Amino acid sequence: MTETKTGHAHLIAGGFPPGSMAGHDHDYARLRLLGLLAERGVPASVANDFVDVEKWLPVSRLLITYVAGPYPDAARCGAIERWLEAGGHWLGLHGTSGGRAERVEGTRQRRTVKTEHHALLGSFFLTHPPICKIRVEVSATDSPLTRGLGTSFEIEDEPYFIELQDPGSTRILLTADYGASGVSPTVGPLYGSDTSL
Repeated sequence: MTETKTGHAHLIAGGFPPGSMAGHDHDYARLRLLGLLAERGVPASVANDFVDVEKWLPVSRLLITYVAGPYPDAARCGAIERWLEAGGHWLGLHGTSGGRAERVEGTRQRRTVKTEHHALLGSFFLTHPPICKIRVEVSATDSPLTRGLGTSFEIEDEPYFIELQDPGSTRILLTADYGASGVSPTVGPLYGSDTSL
């Protein structure tokens, strides 16, 4: 693999099956993310899924993923892992910690199936309660990722229940207490117990 180039980003934004919006406005997310990169003078390539990610990694310093369904298979995980070890950076947004889902008997919900990309990404999506107002505490104000956020803020969002894959090596930047509205009645029936942080 060739050396990563400074200043180029590869953006993956799409749903599953290919071409599907999967209940989300990927065009909006794609355009906003490309706009933010352009404001900083960062050229970018774009895809809807991980099919040709190996083609773009050697010329990229940053991989941004905003997906609802697509996920890298084992071979592509290997390519991403080698690229990360060589200095690449991956910003996984929205459903990146999701992936393949399977039906669960007796419920309309689907459960995420853990695959290789969860170990690589470091997180595994369980579920989320409905959109609600939450107070976010910035627990690491010294990080470049949290610069300018202050010590806390309120937001109306879709809080994700995420199982960390290696808690001991994970640095937590933001925390939130979802309170009683943050209890998901689907975690038990889907996974047996709530293993989220």
